[in-house]
Amino acid sequence: MDSPDHQPVENGFRMRGVAMSRIDAFSDVVFGFALTLLVVSLEVPKDFSGLHEIVRGFIPFAICFTMLLTLWYAHYDFFRRYALHDQFTILLNSCLLFVVLFYVYPLKFLFTTLFGQIVRREGTAHFATSSQVTELMVLYGLGFAAVYFLIAALYWNAWRHRESLALNGLERLLTVSSIVDALGLAAIGLIAMPGRSARRSLSSRELGRRHRLSLFPHRSMENAQWHVLRPQSADFAPARGRPNFVARSLLFCVLGLSI
Repeated sequence: MDSPDHQPVENGFRMRGVAMSRIDAFSDVVFGFALTLLVVSLEVPKDFSGLHEIVRGFIPFAICFTMLLTLWYAHYDFFRRYALHDQFTILLNSCLLFVVLFYVYPLKFLFTTLFGQIVRREGTAHFATSSQVTELMVLYGLGFAAVYFLIAALYWNAWRHRESLALNGLERLLTVSSIVDALGLAAIGLIAMPGRSARRSLSSRELGRRHRLSLFPHRSMENAQWHVLRPQSADFAPARGRPNFVARSLLFCVLGLSI
């Protein structure tokens, strides 16, 4: 670690981890592997229909790529600021990388399904019952919360080492602020998850239809009478007074891009 007089300063914070460490190298490899798992296809399309399918998956891929990139930058910024390599930091970093790898497939599945509903593609094939929609949101919410809880824990560990790191007043304030920000996002992720009352939720198709109703009411009114007369499936009985699948997905997307 360079002496305080020779450390570069960014946004009022001295960068103690300018040199590449083994933790940085290993973490970059894991993040790179996670981004690779998001690739729409590893094969060159053989016909136009295959190319069209890849293009339709570009927007979900771009959203997931951006969200993982924000996590990587938060990780990069932390180690640039503090350059911690103690055992507890290694443990927390390992847990974070594990969650990121596990987080990839629910993330990709969620936004691929969401985009399919928005463009009026068939969405019910992804879910056999409404409880699977709830389980997906719970899985995604837990992963979202776990990531930011671990980021908060990393900053808390840096706060524990504030004396050995010789953090000045501004750096201590920014450290506490980072802890509060990460805990706030983690708490929102937990609060936004469906509760037990959401077990009887709307089907994927019905959720997409209601979302389009809010966006294009003049189109949906043509089928209003048919929809009222149509019997509801027992597996997909609607639940009242809670955010729908699309709203929750967009909420998590906005939150994920906010750091």
